[in-house]
Amino acid sequence: MIARRALLATTAAAGLIRPARAETKLVWRSPAAHFYMAPCFATDHDLWAKHGLPPIDFGLSQAPPTLLPAVQAGAIQVGASTAINVALARENGLDIKLLSGASIQIRGNPGTAILAAPDSTLSKPADFVGKKLVTPGVNGSFHVMFEKWMLDAGQDPKKVTYLEAGFANAGDFLRNRSADAVLSAEPFMSRLIAQGLAKKVAEYFQPRGENSFDAFYIVRGDWAAENPKYIAAFRALLNDALAQMRADPKAAYATEAKWLNLPPDAAANTGVIAPRCDFAEDEIQDWISIATQVGLITQPLKATDMIA
Repeated sequence: MIARRALLATTAAAGLIRPARAETKLVWRSPAAHFYMAPCFATDHDLWAKHGLPPIDFGLSQAPPTLLPAVQAGAIQVGASTAINVALARENGLDIKLLSGASIQIRGNPGTAILAAPDSTLSKPADFVGKKLVTPGVNGSFHVMFEKWMLDAGQDPKKVTYLEAGFANAGDFLRNRSADAVLSAEPFMSRLIAQGLAKKVAEYFQPRGENSFDAFYIVRGDWAAENPKYIAAFRALLNDALAQMRADPKAAYATEAKWLNLPPDAAANTGVIAPRCDFAEDEIQDWISIATQVGLITQPLKATDMIA
């Protein structure tokens, strides 16, 4: 479970601790993955100034688990994490809040799946007992939804050994046979399959309704309270960027190819563009219920307290 000590230790290891009040510019870091392209598109198309925002130090991170502690430490103002990790942080006294939806799973067009080596015999939840599985973040949405997938089939997810690695590095575990399977996401999932390095074993993440967020942009609660104009501007910017991306997919995939260092044809095959970034309170309450089901949180939490 995430605790204040663990969060700050992670931040220190990443070299991200510095005084929150010393920041003179806005810093935003997003994971390097398909559904985090809206702020990249905003950067490429000069949308920050359009929404009254000052210059933003924006970039992508290959280490998503470090982003929540970096927000807490004040090293960055906007990061990304899961609703479950935010719930864990809040249960441990850290004031992290959700800004906007980010990564989203779409029914019938999943952006994540369990991958294994082409010759693997894994196919159902029971097969994973005693196996090693790579997850992008322990206690993150993908990890927790895999555990729920196991529990719903009557299997004990604690009998799986979990290894943590970023999406870009997860394929190495299949290449060198140091793990039995990985929880992958686009654009890495399609590339591993196309290269003959992996096959899809199961679609373990079933979205709520037509689509469901698995990760969110996050901010620190006190910073959000002090800067309501930035919170509103960030949300407007993300909606604007996604609307433009849906209207011009060619431009959207060009941004993805640039920021994720992908061949243009690979970027164009990474999946649909997110249909929304706004979320409802009951979506967050669902994540709280799932976290309770798998035993991650023990205190009653309210979704309203988690939203900036």
